[in-house]
Amino acid sequence: MFALVSAFLLGQVLGQAVTPPNSKASSSRLWSTSSAATWNNSYLIGNGRLGGAVPGNIASELVYINEDSFWSGGFIYRVNQDARSYMPELQQLVRDGRVVEATNLADIAYTGTPLSARHYDTLATWEITMNHSSKATNGSYERYLDIDDATSGVSYDINGTAYFREYIASQPAGVLAVRIASNTTGAVSLQAHIRRAPDGSLNRFEDYSRRVGNDTMVMGGNDASYPGIQFSAGTRVVAKGGSVYAIGDTVVVDHADEAWLYLQSWTTYRKDDPEAAVLSDLAAIERTYPEIRSEHVLDYQSFAHRVDLSFGNSSAEQQKMTTSQRVAAANSTFDPGFTSLFFQFGRYLLIASSRNGTLAANLQGTYMDPFWGSKYTTNINVEMNYWPALVTNLADLQGPLDDLIAATREKGTNVSAAMYGVDNGWVLHHNTDMWGDAAPQDNYVYSTWWASAAPWMVSHQMEKYRFTGDTTYLRSVYPNLKSAAQFFAGFLSDYEGYKVVNPTISPENAYYPPGDNTTAVAITLGATMDTELLWELFNSIKEANELLHLGDDAFVAQLEALEAKLPPYRENYFGGLQEWIQDYQEVRLATAQRADANYGMPAGMMELLLQSHESVSTAGSPSGYYPQPSYGGSSANSTLTAAFTGDVNKAPLIRLLPALPEAFAAAGGGGYVSGLRARGGFEVGVIWDAKGGLVSANITSLIGGTAYVTLGDTPIGQSNGTAVKAAGAGSGVFLKLSTQAGQSYAVTKA
Repeated sequence: MFALVSAFLLGQVLGQAVTPPNSKASSSRLWSTSSAATWNNSYLIGNGRLGGAVPGNIASELVYINEDSFWSGGFIYRVNQDARSYMPELQQLVRDGRVVEATNLADIAYTGTPLSARHYDTLATWEITMNHSSKATNGSYERYLDIDDATSGVSYDINGTAYFREYIASQPAGVLAVRIASNTTGAVSLQAHIRRAPDGSLNRFEDYSRRVGNDTMVMGGNDASYPGIQFSAGTRVVAKGGSVYAIGDTVVVDHADEAWLYLQSWTTYRKDDPEAAVLSDLAAIERTYPEIRSEHVLDYQSFAHRVDLSFGNSSAEQQKMTTSQRVAAANSTFDPGFTSLFFQFGRYLLIASSRNGTLAANLQGTYMDPFWGSKYTTNINVEMNYWPALVTNLADLQGPLDDLIAATREKGTNVSAAMYGVDNGWVLHHNTDMWGDAAPQDNYVYSTWWASAAPWMVSHQMEKYRFTGDTTYLRSVYPNLKSAAQFFAGFLSDYEGYKVVNPTISPENAYYPPGDNTTAVAITLGATMDTELLWELFNSIKEANELLHLGDDAFVAQLEALEAKLPPYRENYFGGLQEWIQDYQEVRLATAQRADANYGMPAGMMELLLQSHESVSTAGSPSGYYPQPSYGGSSANSTLTAAFTGDVNKAPLIRLLPALPEAFAAAGGGGYVSGLRARGGFEVGVIWDAKGGLVSANITSLIGGTAYVTLGDTPIGQSNGTAVKAAGAGSGVFLKLSTQAGQSYAVTKA
């Protein structure tokens, strides 16, 4: 049957010409003239559920495959059975300043048992072994990832025969697919196989591997845990010309003109019988590869093309460089086109990692070489993944995050009661897994003793309302906000007239106790970050209650009373914001002292911090950070994408160009952005000149309502800035724009 379908498919399409990719002429590609030496340098494809890391090897291709629900096991209950009974003693030790003793007690009475939640795992390796030399003709090799259409490709020449491989992860088709072609009739010969172990050394937890018919192989097994997760993955090959047959558990193609390879995988998280589901899906493929590709590109571009950002044109010399060369050069010379590409790369990762019905983007997105177990790190990384979603017009990709919040609330309600004695709230610590595990993770001094993830997570839900104006959505997620606040209403304790979280930490930092400059400790009470998160949470509940007429006035009053007793913000000894209840000497330098950060997560967070204060950006380049899934995973790339769009991310005010470096504008001769979203339900486009000045802005009202529009960094309440104007709205430094849904408003300097 498979063979008949394969012949039918190939009867519908002729082989396509093989031409060099010429990526240097494309403004939307990451590209290289050599294959990836490591997973970190592979190009990533994904459809939200399935992900592939493509190294682009010439003869022995090894595509690293992930399926978002393949984790190390089912849910495990990890709440320390003695946590609640020892909590008062732990809190008293912290209050007394006996923090070393408190840390020692927390190590055995606070930590989860066992220490870690489940972790994400690599599913398999898709092996495509080409029957030709492993050495390409000098200068002929090229591989790329095209951010405009979500395709990856490899092209090379061997003794005058050109070969081309294209890789896609189709969300509509639900599969990964590869097209292999040549300019020479009958030149495509290969073997296709899937194995569990990425190095091919052994069958780790692989229970079966066999051929099915003449064009398909399937394998599967389990994660070796109890209760375990069963998985299956299969590949099917369709060829034009030549022959396709299977030997053992390998599909062989001999002397074809072109071949299409499809991969499907399922686990018992979604399918009772993953093997049957895999084989059914592969057998049901009736469309040709060109048809699947076309549908894939349309689907991806329906998200990607919502926003267009240009910092101007790169020089001819910059455009000729490979991606790694441009990264190195950008450290000294601003590269306008590459900076725009880097922005879109962050959006690409979210589109490829988070779709409705999939799990949320974890530490590495959908892809994974298990860095830190690639779980959901909720003290920064999950939030970073989704920071760009709202402002870069991808709000409809936040659904998986909402699902994760729901899962953690379900589990966190039990943890709140069992661990802290708070029966009507939910709590989340600094990590979770796909099951919503809410118990403390690890016993790491810089992160474990922290119970304030829930307020940060639900802030994304409140922000989604603020960007979209969707009151139905807000009503549906309000219980998450309220329950998170109920935990703190029940857990906050007294300290020197304040209401504080105890125990807690300032995440990812530690301090030296007074009189001891050698012992690093983190456990404390009343950390400033808790105050910030609770202030935002309590005020979000007040806002939602008033807007939706929920009748929670008594609870709001309770929160207002608690808010009034939270520790105030204080200035520390070097003039920055004090992290702790006392002005300790920190072990890790604070943010104000990291202003020269030029890589990944620190650079992205510095950009966002500066822009939140309308300070000119320091990012003269993409922070010297190679746009690949290495340190910090997808979250580092997403943070920098969010940083580029800080210009309009203030509400109820639309602030145009408050933090655009003049060097950006001058190097590119001006620039523009379109399609960004602002709070209040507005879509914003801006054009600027070579001096970073406003040429014009276009503001489209999606839901009606009022916006205030200003230019630059004029403080609210002052009138000495540059006035702007809009037809029918007059002019002013802070222009009041009363809008109607669906109408657009042109804004220029007055």
